[in-house]
Amino acid sequence: MGESDQSHYAGRKIVERCSALGCHRQAHVAPQDVDKRLLCLIHSRDEHKDVDQFSREFDSMLPRAGGDVDCSDFVFPRDFPVPKEFNARPNFESAIFLGDVDFHKVTFQFGAIFNLVHFEGRVQFDRCIFAGVASFDYALFAGPTSFEKTVFNGAAQFNHAHLPGFVDFSNTQFLAAAEFRETLFAGARERETYPPCLPGPVFSRAAFAKPELVIFYKCYLGQALFHNCDVSRFVFSDVTWRRRAANGKRMVFEEDINLV
Repeated sequence: MGESDQSHYAGRKIVERCSALGCHRQAHVAPQDVDKRLLCLIHSRDEHKDVDQFSREFDSMLPRAGGDVDCSDFVFPRDFPVPKEFNARPNFESAIFLGDVDFHKVTFQFGAIFNLVHFEGRVQFDRCIFAGVASFDYALFAGPTSFEKTVFNGAAQFNHAHLPGFVDFSNTQFLAAAEFRETLFAGARERETYPPCLPGPVFSRAAFAKPELVIFYKCYLGQALFHNCDVSRFVFSDVTWRRRAANGKRMVFEEDINLV
């Protein structure tokens, strides 16, 4: 570089950019050892990053009507204020929610993709409306989760999802297919700490408009609660049920708890 070139750049700050694939945002200054590489505010795992600034950046991405919005690999901070309506289909694939997250009464006009998402805290999806397909394939729910009174107008997909704790689908409406293929529920692994006397998942009083399209494949349902729920037309394939202590015969969880 010549002397004239050096003088041209003298005093100018070089802006470092995020190294996430396809992202060109300015790098966020995170505490040492938080991020292994340069990442922006959206992709940084910094638990103390500015929530308001993150929210403004997120809101600016949302189209007003239709289309998709790419939120893949985003790291959502604690206390993130979730929009109450999505007029586009959000793709949260491989995103991380660092704390509790409240999707209570959120409307997803075109459905949503939550594949491979990691929810690190309590999750509330109760009273949501998914107008299109809701996909939670391979999602990991580390804390208690509620889908109570949610409406799935499109297919609800929880294939290979990890729901090892309390998950509530009571009074939920499944108006299309519901898929639980190789879904990990409470009690599926001996090392799980979830108490064997508590239910999970709970489908009490859930309504299924197309029960022949409801499938549970290779799931442990020893703590599943289907109280007041017609399961006669469900497809249960290679599932594992609770066993009686006396003779090892199969039983449903309703026989083991007090339903009051």
